[in-house]
Amino acid sequence: MSAPPHRPSRTALFVPCSTAGSFPGDVDAQRRLLSLAGHPGVETFPVFCCGQPAATAGDAEGARAMGRVWAERAKEFDAVFVASATCCGQLRRLLEAEGPLRYAPDAWIETIRARCTLPRVSIYLHRPCHDIWDDARFEAYRRWVADTAGAVPIDRPYNDPCCGFGGVFSTLFDETAGAMVGHRLKAIEKAGASVVVSAEPGCLGHFAAHASTLRVVPLATFLVSRGIA
Repeated sequence: MSAPPHRPSRTALFVPCSTAGSFPGDVDAQRRLLSLAGHPGVETFPVFCCGQPAATAGDAEGARAMGRVWAERAKEFDAVFVASATCCGQLRRLLEAEGPLRYAPDAWIETIRARCTLPRVSIYLHRPCHDIWDDARFEAYRRWVADTAGAVPIDRPYNDPCCGFGGVFSTLFDETAGAMVGHRLKAIEKAGASVVVSAEPGCLGHFAAHASTLRVVPLATFLVSRGIA
């Protein structure tokens, strides 16, 4: 009996609603990094929300329904990459099995060994409070960004890890959320960073809405701007 014909791997990029709304240009940068990491020809995943906004607003059933839609469409792919820890964590909670879900920064860290030749730049590498990594993995990521992008990540210059975004929190309690991120931006600038970098689009959108002199840049866009991919 002859072997069945080989089916090429089918991969997709899940673009969270916060990325599409605040940083649409980062989608191309993510694709370029995924291609460099060995995943060319990544399609756009045909679902735009992970259900996290519904979950944080108290609509647990609505979030579960979105998770079911996401899981059903994910069956069409061998891997679905997402560059948001919040979305990735939310989907892992909603899905019965992780299946093809992949956190895109994991793929980049594990495979990309390019090195930036530009002068080094001081950055604040924001870690979301809903990170899916443990401390050791985040530190490995921090070192990788430093080595790859020619960056000098500063230590977090404030105690509470939350930037004030918190999903719908920044909408329902906008003055409190604005005061929180304002304090953090002042501390980051005082510590000497010139750029806020993160793979978390919700947090970055909140930083960007309140930043004046600091640049706020998604991780993939930052890496591409530093000559990677």
